[in-house]
Amino acid sequence: PDVLTRARRRAIKFVPFITHPKAYGEATIFPHYPYLRSQQMPRATCFSRPETRELYTDWLASLGSLEGVSEVSAWLTEQTVRCGCEECSRVNWFVLQTRVIVAAWREAKQRCGDFALRILLTQGSEPDNDLVLAEIPEGVKVSYYSSSGTYHSARRAMIGPVLREYAASGRWLGVYPQVTATYRLVAPFSGAHFIRSRITEFARAGLRNVSGYAVPSNVYHRFNLEAMGEYAWNWRGRDEHEFARCWAVRQGLADPEKVAQWSDVLGPVAWDVYGSGFFISTCSWELAEALVQGEGFELGGRIFGEFHKPEQFDADLAVCQQAEQLAEQIGDEAIIQETRVITGYLTMMKSVHQLSQLIAGEQGVAPDDRAAAAQAFADFAAGVELTGDALVRWERTIPDDGTERPAQRFEDTRLALPELARQMQELAAKLSVAD
Repeated sequence: PDVLTRARRRAIKFVPFITHPKAYGEATIFPHYPYLRSQQMPRATCFSRPETRELYTDWLASLGSLEGVSEVSAWLTEQTVRCGCEECSRVNWFVLQTRVIVAAWREAKQRCGDFALRILLTQGSEPDNDLVLAEIPEGVKVSYYSSSGTYHSARRAMIGPVLREYAASGRWLGVYPQVTATYRLVAPFSGAHFIRSRITEFARAGLRNVSGYAVPSNVYHRFNLEAMGEYAWNWRGRDEHEFARCWAVRQGLADPEKVAQWSDVLGPVAWDVYGSGFFISTCSWELAEALVQGEGFELGGRIFGEFHKPEQFDADLAVCQQAEQLAEQIGDEAIIQETRVITGYLTMMKSVHQLSQLIAGEQGVAPDDRAAAAQAFADFAAGVELTGDALVRWERTIPDDGTERPAQRFEDTRLALPELARQMQELAAKLSVAD
């Protein structure tokens, strides 16, 4: 109730949601309704039993009857793990979920009065989104989410042909993009160019809604969230430079014009770094082993997605030096440390690319390449040290919003660095390369 009251006072439309079926099954449903658990796939809910539709009806009616609530969102499952009963097996898994939710919504409206329904697509439904969209009746809204489709910072388009066609037909379509470096880890990213590009794509595709995803909380990403609000309101309005200058004025920074210059310089380079896949890979990657195997290091590929020629690493590092000078002149601690974080990650990326060219599988490093490899290992270690120190200093500048500090996902980000350093140190020793 307090959240609803606060939302109304700020003219915020509050849209409650029913989460992914897998998320509620173990904790909420199966202990009380064990017969709704699929006998073939215990993690899945059976959507053919009438009790499942009745539960959705109860949930939707309960949420739809809340004062100030005019819409409710229901999420499809993220996994392709499905109930294997005979009835469920007759219909596409995501089409079946959609039919149950729509039927429950119609029944719920008879109980509590009219309210709108949104259905959230997922990475599970993505191969079948055309079938799901065909089931959506007029008046029901759709939002697009996919862990690989919307939770990335790459420069590639986010809205594919199926969704573009749906939006172009006049139907209501929204999207859930990350507005941060990545959905999983936490690092500074003041990306006005990144955000404007995203919003411009959505606007041109005819989307009606955007819901930015930011972890661990909004206060870590104020610049990008304000940019999202700016360009969602008017994507043809003032350019990235003017936005950054006005943002600096609102923050009370001493030299707004220099902040705008810093944003223009560092923002596209940060987009290169975060859009490439290297950053998200740091938390779950056996880097040393991958270097020995020699797979996944192609420019434009998995971890170097935004880098297309080797010279780009040095060009971006030169831009970082320019950004560092501007940051020092501005004198704002958050801006200084953000610049150092980007420089550190970029240094690590350059070193990894160099090593991928020098390490010849199990044969190791050729004698003539040992000096270059040793320098690359040393540069990687320096990048880890710079990034780790800057991340901690940057996190200290984040205003207190009452959430846990340090946030777990920030700790995951920070602790991934010494683990990578350990792997690389062991690899250097294994290859008999001085580190």
